[in-house]
Amino acid sequence: MIVVLIVSIAYWIYLYFHTSMVIVFDAGAYEQLGRMLHDESWVNYFKTGPNREPLYPLSIALSMHMADIFHVSYQKIQLIIQVLILAVSQILLWRLLVRFNIHRFIIGAVLLYWAFSPAIVNSAFSLFSEILAYPFILLLIWFSLNLLAPVSHQRNIWVLWSGIMWGIVALALVMVKAASLYMLLIIGIWILVLLCGRWIRGHQRELIVVIAIAMGCLILQTGTTVYKSLNKRYNGFDVLTDRGPVMVYGNMVRRVEPHDGPRVKAAIALVPGEGVCRLLAKAEDCQYWQFMTSDALGSYRATALAASGYTSNDINKVLIHETKELIATHPLPVTFFGFLEGMKMLFWESTQIGFVTYPAWLTHAYDHLVFKSLLRLIMAIITGIALIGFAYTCFRSKDANKILLLLMAIAFIFLYSWVTVLTRYAFPIVPVYLLIIGCWLNSWWEKSGR
Repeated sequence: MIVVLIVSIAYWIYLYFHTSMVIVFDAGAYEQLGRMLHDESWVNYFKTGPNREPLYPLSIALSMHMADIFHVSYQKIQLIIQVLILAVSQILLWRLLVRFNIHRFIIGAVLLYWAFSPAIVNSAFSLFSEILAYPFILLLIWFSLNLLAPVSHQRNIWVLWSGIMWGIVALALVMVKAASLYMLLIIGIWILVLLCGRWIRGHQRELIVVIAIAMGCLILQTGTTVYKSLNKRYNGFDVLTDRGPVMVYGNMVRRVEPHDGPRVKAAIALVPGEGVCRLLAKAEDCQYWQFMTSDALGSYRATALAASGYTSNDINKVLIHETKELIATHPLPVTFFGFLEGMKMLFWESTQIGFVTYPAWLTHAYDHLVFKSLLRLIMAIITGIALIGFAYTCFRSKDANKILLLLMAIAFIFLYSWVTVLTRYAFPIVPVYLLIIGCWLNSWWEKSGR
């Protein structure tokens, strides 16, 4: 494994000196927020909000402070930080694969793919927040496994420590990706119910684990409540970010509209990617299913409510209420198009994400039609088959550790099925995908008798 790590770091160092960030669109927004924290204060961050989740802009502000000291571009410092995060995440992925008793050859293959995956590499060398989610997702799994382990094998103090760290890591993840809060609540409640069941069945020492996970959930809830209260105090929104209600409402409005055959065909064709959609459907039908349309629908309604005198917080309440009504009155189209959005989460691999300038040879490889198309398709098929096979294994074995991974993946896919999925949205859950793929491959390896 040491050789794999060395090769990985060598490749990343090469890319560090031969790539550059492209600061446009969301990357520009992250840069602006980082500069705000660097030049101004947290009060301004909240007053101008609700803004994006704060941890990634904070890392940019830190890079800017260090750049001031060393008189270099902050992007060079930020890239060092992100490559270090990528390396730490690879080590955490390695240790988790070992913990799941995966064969060393499969571990090596998974770690190498982590190092050279176009999607993972893009997330590390662009100015987007997904890179910061990787270590927190992996640490969350680590501490969850600690809590699920037989308590007889652990000292009480370490059990409580795992519960506290679970809460801190979960809170950090929410401060990177707010949508993960709902996944975390599902995971936390599932662990709590599972452990309470063990305790009720007579495993008295499980009470300490119940207390530990309850402490973790309390830390998560308290942290998010405090952050929401700061937004409420300074900008009037009792939320973590301002994007959720508008995005979901816009998507529900679009889903319940009447659709003819060509438009439905475009929605299906868009699942594997925009390129496929433009080959099989009209450009305007493909455009209709892009995020710009749903965002415009949501923003239009929010603007109309504001013009009618609704306060900032009341606008979100109205949007949530109207979204619920749309779901209740049109369950079939909401479910069908939501399924299609969820399927997009399987197509996480891509060489065409953008926002990074690569060396010429790598750009040529990434742009090769056969390479980029086959890689995306193959990884989507592997991910989908692995999820199905892994789910079957979980159903048969009732292994709580494996069920944890499956539940995280399904919850994340379900949560993002309510919005228009971009390839980048799947990145935070990719470490879980790779763990599941590793476990699935390992089961085939064992069946082959090797």
